[in-house]
Amino acid sequence: MSQLGAGALSAGLVSSVSGAVAADSSPIVEEIEDNHKPGHIRAAKNRPEYVELRERLEKDIIDLTGQNKIEIKNEDATVYEVVQQQGAPFTFVSFVVNSGTSEISASIEIPVQNPNEIRPHATLEIYTEDGAPKTTRRYKFKGTDGRQEERRHIQPQRRDQHEIVVKEHDVSEVIAQLEDEQGEIRVQDQNKDVGDINCSQCKEIAEIARMVGCSATSGAICMIVTAKTIVGSIACAVAVGAICWINLKYGPTTPEDICEIGDAC
Repeated sequence: MSQLGAGALSAGLVSSVSGAVAADSSPIVEEIEDNHKPGHIRAAKNRPEYVELRERLEKDIIDLTGQNKIEIKNEDATVYEVVQQQGAPFTFVSFVVNSGTSEISASIEIPVQNPNEIRPHATLEIYTEDGAPKTTRRYKFKGTDGRQEERRHIQPQRRDQHEIVVKEHDVSEVIAQLEDEQGEIRVQDQNKDVGDINCSQCKEIAEIARMVGCSATSGAICMIVTAKTIVGSIACAVAVGAICWINLKYGPTTPEDICEIGDAC
């Protein structure tokens, strides 16, 4: 089990330093690599939500790429254990989906311990030819965002009938503004469907992205973020895309500097 501490936020690099200590307000995130990992992966794959999310992702990826199937390998899955400063600890599995093209990234995140703390979801991200984020889609089950203001509007669902809700946002506008204004992304000025990201929320997302590393899926990063904050899943995905792109363009830096470059602070 390796603890993911406050390493450099860098694309393609996962900080995995044993004994590293996270910031006071940040959760402690551990990547499970011992003999418990295969059991967690089996448990996640046995959940009906995994099957339904995989089927929906496969349909959408085939529609986008013309591929006849997707591939999910156990060896590409990551198991995270998260100990929160407030709230119960939880464990989840992040499955990387092989779409057959470098221009589409997808993942499925399934909780396996304390599932009441977090909810299953999936992410599909479309990139430009030069690797910039273009579009983000988030897949979740109706009534499972975990945000109190949305719970009031949940309609009763049959236990054997899950409705997958898909939200999509055009991230290319954010990236274009980054490139045009030399890094000044106004994250808080996103479309109202995404929700406002203020300075403190930006720093929290950047800190968690720094701990886990931008090579992790945005779905994994946002699984941790949305358990800790009231940031919605699609707003988190857009912010993670922007934060990691800032890091890629300008090099590893602190959450404070990232959010200043992004004009969230």
